[in-house]
Amino acid sequence: MNANSNRLHSAMQTLRIHWESCRDDWDDAVSRDFEERHILPVETQVNAVLGAMERLAQTFSKARREVARRPDDY
Repeated sequence: MNANSNRLHSAMQTLRIHWESCRDDWDDAVSRDFEERHILPVETQVNAVLGAMERLAQTFSKARREVARRPDDY
C-alpha cells in the first residue's frame, strides 16, 4: 500500500513541477482556466485518495497486529 501511495504522491509532484514549468511560458486567462478546471481538481482528488490510502494502511496494520496476537482464534 505504501509503495503505491508513494508512487501516486511522486506522480502528483511531477505533474505539479511540469505544470509550474509550463506556466512560466503560458500565463494567461486560458492557462488559469485550465489549471482551475483540470490541475486543481486532480490535485484535490489525489490528496483525498492519499489520505484514504493512509487510513486504509493504518487499518490493515492494526488488523495484522491483532491477528498476530491471537493466532489460535482463527
